Amino acid sequence: FVEFYRGLAERIGAAPETRSTRAWLPPALPEWDNFRMVLTWTLLDDGDRVAGATIVAGLVPYWEAVSKTADALYWLNTALESPGLPDALIARLAIGTAFFLRLTSDEPGRATALSRRALQLAKKLGDERMRANALVSLGGASLMDVRADDASPLFAEALAIARACGDRQCESDALNNLAMCKDYAGDVEGARALYEASLAIARGLGHDRKIARALHNMAG
Repeated sequence: FVEFYRGLAERIGAAPETRSTRAWLPPALPEWDNFRMVLTWTLLDDGDRVAGATIVAGLVPYWEAVSKTADALYWLNTALESPGLPDALIARLAIGTAFFLRLTSDEPGRATALSRRALQLAKKLGDERMRANALVSLGGASLMDVRADDASPLFAEALAIARACGDRQCESDALNNLAMCKDYAGDVEGARALYEASLAIARGLGHDRKIARALHNMAG
């Protein structure tokens, strides 16, 4: 039972790279109660904590898509407290936690610390895709304090790495956040060009939240 939901969560975690939100999300919606039961067994009742933490990491796109920020932060924080997790999984959980902290605009200092931890682990592992996502996360934490000058080089580095390793989701995020830095600097035309590039990628992926984000930012 646990392994079934671990596999399902891993497929959900990978789905946004190749499938539109409207393709992968509907089959996942009825499974939330089962996921919650499995997470309780594995993370709260002294079960297989690595399996539970892996499920949590895989569910990040689900929680984002359905706007379950409180659930996401509860389980991400619970998973991060688990001993004996592999470095790659810790980095994924740290990036996910920082992402939802940014959505709530809470604890910029903790979002920064988690992003730095993920970046250190990505460098240790030699994982370029993870490094790009950690850089976006760290830049996003800087934007929580409206430190666009600090954030912009991080997003630019992330963009270059994401393009080199073919991570289109991260590329879209980096472009969107670079556009926000341009907005803060008063460069409206430069920001719009970057938003449009981010939007084009999001549309190609069929990622509803990234599409809505780019359109909202362009309208603002």
